[in-house]
Parts: sequence; structure tokens; C-alpha cells
Amino acid sequence: MINDNELPQIVEQEIPELSGKIFDNENCSIVHSTVNALRDHAHGKMEEENFGAVKQCMAVAEKLYKKGNPAVKNAIENIYVYSFSSMLFHDIEKRKMLLSLIPLSLYTIYIHQMLHSHI
Repeated sequence: MINDNELPQIVEQEIPELSGKIFDNENCSIVHSTVNALRDHAHGKMEEENFGAVKQCMAVAEKLYKKGNPAVKNAIENIYVYSFSSMLFHDIEKRKMLLSLIPLSLYTIYIHQMLHSHI
């Protein structure tokens, strides 16, 4: 099980571009800081239309969700997956591309969030 202290190292190993961009600070736990960095990286790559990098971020998030402790799983659900709505472009082709990159396990969580959001 991936714990809080292992999380930054695993993410930096999987996505070397994030090395040095994950900080533990008083306003944010290391888990939240790490998942925020992963989310921001994925969003940036989506804007650049670097779908290979987005797919890699999705795979890392799925791995963290499946192998993480409860704090890691909670952060993936409430930070990373919750951000999918802001990544779903109005451009139907980009939306289709993004949806094809989201692993089924994370997409299921996203749908569950949307169904229970009362929006």
C-alpha cells in the first residue's frame, strides 16, 4: 500500500518532470500537494494537446488510487478525478480524446461524483 511519505517519490519516478515541484507546506499535506501537482501537470499537457503525457498521468493516478492508502485514495478522488469537469472541453473532438484516456476505474468514480453532486 502506498503511504503518504512514498507518494511524492513514486510520482516523481513515474513523471520526472514533476521532480522538485512537490512541496510539503503548512497549508497543504504532502498527499494533497503531490496530487495537486499531478493534476496541474495533466491539465497543462491537455492544453498542449500532449495526449501521450495525459495518458501517462491518468495511468499514474489510477495506480495511486488502486495501491494507495485511504488518504491517497481520498486525494485522487477529491482532487484529481474531481478536476475532470474542468478538463472536458467544449470541442467535441478534444472531449472524446480525453474520455478515451481516462481509465475505467477513475471514470466510474467521476460518474459517481456527478450523479451525487446535485447539479
